[in-house]
Amino acid sequence: MVLNFKKIFGGIILAIGIGIIGWAIIASYGYFQGERPFPEIFKAPEIKSLSSRPLSESFQIPSQITSQQDIQALLQQEMQQQMQQQIQESINQLIPPNTISQLLNIICWVIFAFLLVSAGAHIADIGIKLIK
Repeated sequence: MVLNFKKIFGGIILAIGIGIIGWAIIASYGYFQGERPFPEIFKAPEIKSLSSRPLSESFQIPSQITSQQDIQALLQQEMQQQMQQQIQESINQLIPPNTISQLLNIICWVIFAFLLVSAGAHIADIGIKLIK
């Protein structure tokens, strides 16, 4: 009776291990085929788009500023803002904002799937040992 119980319990544990492995493989297939989106562990931050306006439209010298140095400092500050805007737009064109978070989500899923397959294999191994 104890021998049959061990074999039945071993078979159940073997089936659970194979089930875990099968679920990980089927879920991975669905994610990589695009049937489902990857689980979102990392989310891309919302990027505020800076308005693209010409320098002449966006910059006005306040009436209380009369010194040439103050005007130059304001112009330099406005030019720095325009340069930052141009750099940000160039980077967004080169690498879309959500690309890095998608890559990190894929890497996380691959690691998790590997852990599932490894755990399923160990559970199945225990089931095989109980059957023998």
